[in-house]
Amino acid sequence: MLNSTHIARWLATNDLAVNQVTQDYCQVPLSHLHAFYTLHIRLSTEWLHYGADIFTFAHPSSANEKLLAQFYQSVLELNSKINGAQIAVENGKVVLIRNDISSDINERTLLRGIELFNRTHEYVYPTLLREAARLGIRLAP
Repeated sequence: MLNSTHIARWLATNDLAVNQVTQDYCQVPLSHLHAFYTLHIRLSTEWLHYGADIFTFAHPSSANEKLLAQFYQSVLELNSKINGAQIAVENGKVVLIRNDISSDINERTLLRGIELFNRTHEYVYPTLLREAARLGIRLAP
């Protein structure tokens, strides 16, 4: 049965730093052309969940509701263009998530999932930053 020790060992074997936080949760620092970020990997009974913050709104409650609605529409449109991951907005944070069936995970599929996640993050990060800037939505530092 898959556990986070397998995941940590596979990541370390492939020269990826890993911080094993709990038995079912680890963090992996990643980067691409536009950002350095932390990938959160959580293992549940049936799923391997990947997630990372994209950015946080500075003051979501005081932002113009019409502008936020336009931003959310952009998120929905972008979600329709990406494969295997989803962008979500929750509590003023924009996050990228991906899920794989845990029974399908081995070293190769784990590394493939992380690479796909990183490429998707590299695509959506600047796209969403430009959209927030275009709409004048302030982001937290």
